[in-house]
Amino acid sequence: MRIWSILAAGVASLALTGLGAPAGASGVRLHACSKFTTHAGKVTRVRSQYGCAYTHEKLRVLLHRGADRIPDARRHSGKWGCHLGDVTWTCRKYPRHGPAGRRIRFRLTVEIGSGGDGTPPPVNPLARCVKLWADDVGNRAVYGYHFYQSHGIRRLWVYLLPSQRCAVIGVVPPDDYEYGIDGEVSNPAGGWVLMNTVPELGDPKAVQAQAPANANATLNADYSISLDKP
Repeated sequence: MRIWSILAAGVASLALTGLGAPAGASGVRLHACSKFTTHAGKVTRVRSQYGCAYTHEKLRVLLHRGADRIPDARRHSGKWGCHLGDVTWTCRKYPRHGPAGRRIRFRLTVEIGSGGDGTPPPVNPLARCVKLWADDVGNRAVYGYHFYQSHGIRRLWVYLLPSQRCAVIGVVPPDDYEYGIDGEVSNPAGGWVLMNTVPELGDPKAVQAQAPANANATLNADYSISLDKP
């Protein structure tokens, strides 16, 4: 599995004016657009291969029914769709023929009451991982203690594998004596297993190497996990 790399902000080679239909060549780099608020919540960390005016208008359309009704990404659907990575959404148009269109990436912070139809807003999917970790008292007492006390881990990279299993990867220096094992993955049958025992994760040392750049949580002194605020 190839893990997401950090988005590189750059200037698009073709700029859009107004809200007209986007045009241009493939390979345009993602560039930053300003944050804004939609019916679904606050949209931040916006990166796009389109002009910012078009990007804002397209996201308002995609999010107008609330955070729990963002259209799913479906290949060859002829429509726009989005999928959620670790904490970042990626939206693009999926033509009936040919490759998917350019990308728009963003983070969404849902505010109470922003569901659109009076329903509670959806929960950050990574919050489920934090709860799984917190509820497994035995694992926390053994591996949480080990990571915190023996390896000095304070920062974590928490994300979802394609199977929706939770990965909790510690930030450690390259010379750590258990490099490539300093993390765990949730077990569908319950509990947690060491990261190097899960083939879906990919190369455990390569994943461990990406943890510092992608860290999004803190391992606390009581061995619980706290997600960073968006």
